[in-house]
Amino acid sequence: ELRVSFASGNLSIILALLFSHYFLNLRRFSRLASSALLILTGVSVLALVASQILPYNQANTLSRTVGSVAVPAIFLSAVIAWKRGYGPARYFVLAWFLFLAGSLLFLLTGLGLVPRGVISRYSMQAGAAIELVVLSLALGDRIATLKWERDIATAKAVHIDKELEVARRIQNSILPSTVPVIPSLTIATRYIPAATIG
Repeated sequence: ELRVSFASGNLSIILALLFSHYFLNLRRFSRLASSALLILTGVSVLALVASQILPYNQANTLSRTVGSVAVPAIFLSAVIAWKRGYGPARYFVLAWFLFLAGSLLFLLTGLGLVPRGVISRYSMQAGAAIELVVLSLALGDRIATLKWERDIATAKAVHIDKELEVARRIQNSILPSTVPVIPSLTIATRYIPAATIG
């Protein structure tokens, strides 16, 4: 049963790292953060396998260490993407902040540093639920961003098509409309245009 707990914990970390990497579009906004999250994903996979082989204490330490490195790395990657102009990252940062705040309150309650109550007892679950709501806002913002980028690309394509049409007309105006007639000489012509202009 403990081995299953380690496996599910490590699998959650792996999925969180992969989701964060692709959602934050880190290949575009930070190569360093992208590489860091992919390396951490590989380490998490190794930790997942090792947690099923190693003795309990070592597996527990390894799983907690990977988790304690992965969570701040995800948060920092989101901040980097946000600072570099990726709009949906601001919701991602807020979502992770709320989840971490709820988890911290839950841990402090478990350590006896915060009095037990309904809020502190269920703070981690509440933080996770609020995180999902905010992440859905982030997803909506990302979809809007992709639509905006598509609209810009479409407008550029239309502009290029108009310029190519002008180039076609200019080219056609340069070409002679009739073949010259020269005694004792036969002239044949063939014009094969390219897809856009000749």
